[in-house]
Amino acid sequence: MSFTQNDGCIFLVLEFCYGGNLAAYIRQHGRVQEQIARKFMQQLGAGLEILHSHHIIHRDLKPENILLSHSDDDAVVKVADFGLSRSLHPGDYAETVCGSPLYMAPEVLQFERYDGKVDIWSIGVILFELLNGCPPFPGRTNVQVLKNINSCTCLPFDQLILSRLHPDSVDMCSKLLSQNPVVGKQYGRLSVLFKVKEEHERRG
Repeated sequence: MSFTQNDGCIFLVLEFCYGGNLAAYIRQHGRVQEQIARKFMQQLGAGLEILHSHHIIHRDLKPENILLSHSDDDAVVKVADFGLSRSLHPGDYAETVCGSPLYMAPEVLQFERYDGKVDIWSIGVILFELLNGCPPFPGRTNVQVLKNINSCTCLPFDQLILSRLHPDSVDMCSKLLSQNPVVGKQYGRLSVLFKVKEEHERRG
C-alpha cells in the first residue's frame, strides 16, 4: 500500500486483487475443498490476530469483505472494508449494532455489549459456509437469524458433506460458533489452531 497527495486530497493506492471476493469464489465453486478452506481460514485467522493485537475489531467479516489475490486455489486472502471497524482496548466493550445479519454474533443481534469475540463468531460462520456451501443460520431479518441460532442444538451440516469432513474441521466450527464466552477466548489464536490441526492430520 502507498499513498499520494494532490490538490489537498490524499489518495490511497491499494493492491489489486485479481481473484475478486470470497463470496464470488463460493458462488463459482460451491462448497470449497476442505484443504483449501482450512488454508484460507489460517490466513484469515492470521490477519484477524494482527487486527486484534492493535486493538481493532472489524465487525463486518463476511465473504464479500474477503478478497483473493488471484482466482486459483493458491490465492492469498485479504481482509477488506473497514468501514464498520473500530478501536477497542482490552476490558472495553462496544454497543453499536452493526454488521451483516448472517455473520453477526448473537450478542450483537441481542443488543448486548460485545468485544473482539464477535469477529471470532463471524470467522466460524465463514468456515461453515466454505465447508457446507451456505451459512449455518439463515434468515431474512435479525430476529429470524437470532431465532435460528438459539434453536440450534447442532450445526446444520449436510449429512453427506459431514460424512466426508475431518472431525477436526467440524470441531473447529462448533467451537468458533459456541455461545460460551470461555470457549471464544480459548479459540482466539485462529492461525495457530488451524496450523496445529493441519500438522496433526498430516502426521496422522
